[in-house]
Amino acid sequence: MTPEQKSFFAEHGYLLLNGSVSKAQVKPIAKYIADELDRLQVRSSGLKELPPFQQIGKLSTMIKRDDLGERLINAELRMLINTLGGPRLSTGPGQLLISLPEQGTWTTRGLNWHVDISSPDPSRPAGIQAFILLDDVEPQGGGTLVLAGSHKRSGSKEIGQRIRYILRENGDLNALLRDFGLSVVEMSGKAGDVYLMDMRLLHTPAINARKKLRMMATIRFYPS
Repeated sequence: MTPEQKSFFAEHGYLLLNGSVSKAQVKPIAKYIADELDRLQVRSSGLKELPPFQQIGKLSTMIKRDDLGERLINAELRMLINTLGGPRLSTGPGQLLISLPEQGTWTTRGLNWHVDISSPDPSRPAGIQAFILLDDVEPQGGGTLVLAGSHKRSGSKEIGQRIRYILRENGDLNALLRDFGLSVVEMSGKAGDVYLMDMRLLHTPAINARKKLRMMATIRFYPS
């Protein structure tokens, strides 16, 4: 990992690693998801009648893999994670993130912005979450959204409340957030790309407005 990458992660709370996982690693899991969706007859089961984010939660309970860490976190990627978060990070269970196609119009309104861990010390990572793209994810294709830089604003309750108010506003969200030094980043990219995220970062599921499945896996690494 370069000093520039390490500095970028510290400042923005996320880092994109292009092609860090091979196609040979992600393709079997993507096929497994597609086969399970067919087996469970999800497209005809009424699941699409649920709100989009409930669909994601339901699919995560229906389609599981216990070997995501073993299959997707290679030695080089683990070394990069340890460089950012420390060598004593423990690996949590993995989870598949699946969004059905054409969930509706893509928007930044009404989303479930949240943090996974709160920590009073923004200079020390409080845990790292890896998001691995199992297939290509187009912009507005359901990729998780993160609020870059928000981990450094967690110490002020007033600023935090103002940011959450802005996240509910209409208009150009990035323009509204610019005064706080924040920006919305969408986890789109190619199969095998990996996003590493400080777990104090505000993030949210997003609408999949495209005509193909959104398939990602996520694995959390917690400080011991």
